[in-house]
Amino acid sequence: MKSRLSMLVALGFTCALGSVSYVGCSSSSSGGPAANPDTGPVGGNDPQCTTIGTPTPLTNTGCDKDPPAADRCNPPGKCDPVSVGDSKCAVKTCAADGDCTTNHCDLPTKTCTLPCPTDTACMAQVKQTGNVLNFRLGRIKLWAPASLLALEGIAVTPFVNAACVDKTSGEGFSWLMQLDKTANTIVTGGAKKSVDHKNFSFLTGQTVDPGQLDAICPGFSKMGAAQIPLDPVTAKVTWNGNTFSTERLKTVNIPIFDTDIVTNPPVILPLQEAYMKNVTVSADNNCIGAWDGGYYCGASQGWTTDGTLVGKITADDADSVPVKKVGCQSLCALLVNDSSKTDSNGHCKKDPATGKVIADIGDACVGGDSCKNAFLLSATFGAYGVAINTSTPPGDAGTDAATTDTGTDASSSDAKADATDTGTDASDAASGG
Repeated sequence: MKSRLSMLVALGFTCALGSVSYVGCSSSSSGGPAANPDTGPVGGNDPQCTTIGTPTPLTNTGCDKDPPAADRCNPPGKCDPVSVGDSKCAVKTCAADGDCTTNHCDLPTKTCTLPCPTDTACMAQVKQTGNVLNFRLGRIKLWAPASLLALEGIAVTPFVNAACVDKTSGEGFSWLMQLDKTANTIVTGGAKKSVDHKNFSFLTGQTVDPGQLDAICPGFSKMGAAQIPLDPVTAKVTWNGNTFSTERLKTVNIPIFDTDIVTNPPVILPLQEAYMKNVTVSADNNCIGAWDGGYYCGASQGWTTDGTLVGKITADDADSVPVKKVGCQSLCALLVNDSSKTDSNGHCKKDPATGKVIADIGDACVGGDSCKNAFLLSATFGAYGVAINTSTPPGDAGTDAATTDTGTDASSSDAKADATDTGTDASDAASGG
């Protein structure tokens, strides 16, 4: 996938791309998507997803269901490639790296493979020791909102992928987790791409200037608006064996970087009232879930997920997020997916009295339990071991280059940079070689 697509809230999808179409993307008089609203939660008895409960290991029941039919508060969690319907990728023989679109020829077997570590169950870049465990999410499977599901394969997966799976877009959406099993805490937040794909840094003290958003879409800049903080957040966790759940997190802003991170500011995924639940860490502490490179070309990307993430995006926050190649509409317009609730400029309609997005436009409530001022996001995930540096110099994440600030974990014995980028492009890999 060598076109510069960006993640769901960033810089790169159209209403139709090949065989993938955006849900409800027929044209409307306003230029936005035609009405085809999400009908809301199906199943379960907690429409606000407020119940966290005792951590419980996940099962793979229902992994082959269409996501809108699943309980968005409790989606199938432990979904492996076979349970979602993937088949083994075709094997291509080779004599040198140049024979492979994966850019890696395994000489002992003379077959094209991905250049990801294979000595753990999940391509862990750094093996974890001690009671502080560091992870980067390598797979995010969306289950809600329904209006974004058609975009997952082109606008989410490539950027969440590890760089060894997708060298062009991989690590553009880097979500980190640092678990302290002694203090029973989690520190979580976003990061820039890593030079060596092993060492990452939280963006402590860094911000994004809303006044730079015109670089993505004209009319989205908010001159003089408060800087958006990218600091990680800390929360308590509850363990049941190797499975944990978090308490509800404070607002966490996760940046999504385009491939050109020097020129383009990141766009923010602003989650409120978020939590993780039923997340199982492997016995060797290196993995959450697992990865099988033999299935890299399928919908699962070879991942078995083993954790759930639930959060909310307020309509007002979403309306400040530009989505360039859908006519520079806002994320709110995409989430509501109803032209009767959007204006001619591709934003959600505003209440003239308050200047805020109209009431009851979403499917969830932030700040209560009876409003509809937000959209609920539900996902399952897998993660792999990395090194995380928790002290990052302050800077403007809207313009800083990631290559100058990768951080190292002083406690890691594997902080040496890998000067050779042998990653691959996911769309090339899917072509069978």
